[in-house]
Amino acid sequence: MVSSLHTVPVKDIPLEITPLLYHTSPLTLSDPLGSQIVPPHFYVDVTSVIETKKKMLEYHISQIDLMRHMHKMDDFFGFVLEGNRNYGKLAGVQYAEVYWQHLGGGFQKEPQVQNDLAEFLVTKI
Repeated sequence: MVSSLHTVPVKDIPLEITPLLYHTSPLTLSDPLGSQIVPPHFYVDVTSVIETKKKMLEYHISQIDLMRHMHKMDDFFGFVLEGNRNYGKLAGVQYAEVYWQHLGGGFQKEPQVQNDLAEFLVTKI
C-alpha cells in the first residue's frame, strides 16, 4: 500500500524559496473578536491613486450583495474608503492602506514590497 503522504498531488515544481507574504487590514484595525490588533508594519499613501481605486471598486459588483447579505453593509465601498481615510489620519496623509509583512515560519525577511513602494511609504507615524 502506498501512503498518500508520499504522493505528489500536483505536477508543479516547488518554489526554490518561500515567497513573500503580506497581510492587509481586515476592514478595521481590530481582530475578529473586536480587539485592537498590532500596529501595521507600514502605511502606504494612496492619496494620489484614490480616484483610480474608487473606479476599480465599481467593478466589484458581486461584493455589494455579499457584504449587504453577510455584514448588513449597505455601502461597502464607502466603508472601505472611510477606512482608507482613517488609516490616512493615523499616517498623516489623506488616504492610506496598511500592511503587515509575514515574518515568521521561514518566510523571507526582505522588505521587497516596502522597497518597491518606497516613494509611497509613510514614515511619519
